[in-house]
Amino acid sequence: MEINNRINNGLGTYENAKLEKAERERSKSSESSSSESSSSRDTVNISDEAVLRTDALQTATSTSDVRREKVEAIKAQIANGEYTIDTRKIATNLVRDDMALLAG
Repeated sequence: MEINNRINNGLGTYENAKLEKAERERSKSSESSSSESSSSRDTVNISDEAVLRTDALQTATSTSDVRREKVEAIKAQIANGEYTIDTRKIATNLVRDDMALLAG
């Protein structure tokens, strides 16, 4: 389902942030050794949360707002009484995703 793909793509951004954090830490350690030998400079530190928020905003703004064909198909299913929602599956996935974010 396309909605699932959007959610998974967005979560991939958070997973990528972990990798980017490790890379930033490596570059900070190499920069600190080189900056100690040179004169002092002004630096700007961006928090991991700010990086995640920026990535989330970029992902949200780059995706399409409405997929008309999907909306019309779901409307037709609802009108015919054929559309069902597995609330247990939704709840399970929400909890799983939240736990993954907390663990990361």
